[in-house]
Amino acid sequence: MPVDFSGQNLQGRNFKNQDLTGANFSNADIRGANFTGANLTGANFTGARAGVPRKQTAALLILPLILASLSGLLATLAGAFAGALLNPQFIKGNTIFPGVAVSLLLALFFLVTLRRGMERALWAVAVAAAVAGASAGLKPWFLAWDWALTGIWEVAGMAAWAWALALAGAASLAAGGSRAWAVTGALAWFWALIGAALGTGAGFLGGLFQDAWASTAVWAFAVCVAVGVGCGWASRRALSGDERFAAIGKIAVAFAATAGTSFRRADLTDANFTRAVLKKTDFRKANLTRTCWCGASQLDRARLGSAVLANPAVRDLLVTGSGRNKSYAGMNLRGANLAGADLSHADLRETNLSEASLQGACLKSANLSASQASGTDFTSAELTGALIGNWNLDSNTRLDGVICEYVYLLDYQVERRPLSGEFAPGEFAQLFQPAFNSVELVFRTGINWEAFLHAFNQVRSEHPGAELSLQSVEQKGDSLLVLQLRAAAGTNKAKIHKAFCDVYQSWLEANPETCPEDEVGSSRGRDAGLMSILRQLAAKLNEEQSTESSE
Repeated sequence: MPVDFSGQNLQGRNFKNQDLTGANFSNADIRGANFTGANLTGANFTGARAGVPRKQTAALLILPLILASLSGLLATLAGAFAGALLNPQFIKGNTIFPGVAVSLLLALFFLVTLRRGMERALWAVAVAAAVAGASAGLKPWFLAWDWALTGIWEVAGMAAWAWALALAGAASLAAGGSRAWAVTGALAWFWALIGAALGTGAGFLGGLFQDAWASTAVWAFAVCVAVGVGCGWASRRALSGDERFAAIGKIAVAFAATAGTSFRRADLTDANFTRAVLKKTDFRKANLTRTCWCGASQLDRARLGSAVLANPAVRDLLVTGSGRNKSYAGMNLRGANLAGADLSHADLRETNLSEASLQGACLKSANLSASQASGTDFTSAELTGALIGNWNLDSNTRLDGVICEYVYLLDYQVERRPLSGEFAPGEFAQLFQPAFNSVELVFRTGINWEAFLHAFNQVRSEHPGAELSLQSVEQKGDSLLVLQLRAAAGTNKAKIHKAFCDVYQSWLEANPETCPEDEVGSSRGRDAGLMSILRQLAAKLNEEQSTESSE
């Protein structure tokens, strides 16, 4: 019997590697709980609260606060030094070029950061600094080599400190929320201003910057504002799914989830996280096949690894169930739980839907061409007007109860099926369900229908579990005839095929006079034989149904 933990306080509990199949954790407090490697197939986490316990959250915030303080102080001191470089009295050759070069490099770093993210900004600054250094080596009269190296180190240090400050802000936001982020930012600003005051004051009083103290102070304050505002903005964007700051966001979430709820390597097949709070939770390497995320909150603050949830667009679809008119072309939705989702007019071309649940989903006029639907459950889904050309199904794909009036096989609503009218209830599944559970019989030189009927009846009686029935008859070329017998799932098709061929051949050998070559291969003979076999099979089935009814 499944264990019931509903509504309980399970903070810090250890469920590692336990079998909790079907367990009920609805509305439970599972902050800090360890489910690593546990079997949670079909478990119910509706309304559960995951994450880090309050006491451990306070401990997590210590490191971001220290990092923010140090970064703010050093970044502003670097700004003061950059301002001093603009004073030609301290530059070999009495030129302000080093200060201008450093200023341009700093401007380049912040500009590229805003447009492309901090990772690319670091590369841009590195390239620009290398060019500046090379020019210094080639033209020593233009820019002294020692000041070039000073400028390079200055900008590199500034970029590193800005990166660290943004990381501190993102980590505090992920671990403690907006209040913690605000405190971290305020602390960084406090130490930045202290650094600016100390640096410019000491320089002025000591005579080091006596001719440039004003510009130094201005530069220090300007850098303080730029670094503080820019890094604060970047830290928030990092946790909102902005690809420009993806690296910062991943590091911050990983840090915040260190003491959080762990589902790492757990089996969450068919588990239910409806309306659960999932911040600071570790889902790396977990089996998330058909896991329900409807209404779950703060999944963007969870450690998702390479799971389907890592894609923001897919994550939003799984949580909201709303994908109308949206494009998921080529995306990985393998094992996704999209039961009841609205995907009408959605673009699902070449999308991997294998093992996904689309029970009751609305797929009206959706583009499913070339999609992977192996083992996909379309039970009771609506597919009217959908484009299904070249979609890939297998014997495990479920089309039971599909609601469909018509579909298209080619783009631009070409090749409508049916050509006119509408599918009858259940007809779509019968026509498009793959014939994987079938036995294919190939006759290359014609067929003797009496021998076929004899073999069919005998094999059918000897293997009642196979539930054999005639599925289709197809003429290919002038002399090739292909018949398919439907068989029940799990039937040994090779065994059935061999048994049929043996009985068929034995009957021909025992009755050679009934198989004239000219009749077997002729069109008239085939047509007459086909009609005869269909009448006999129909009579056979009617007789069986009457027998079952009387019983």
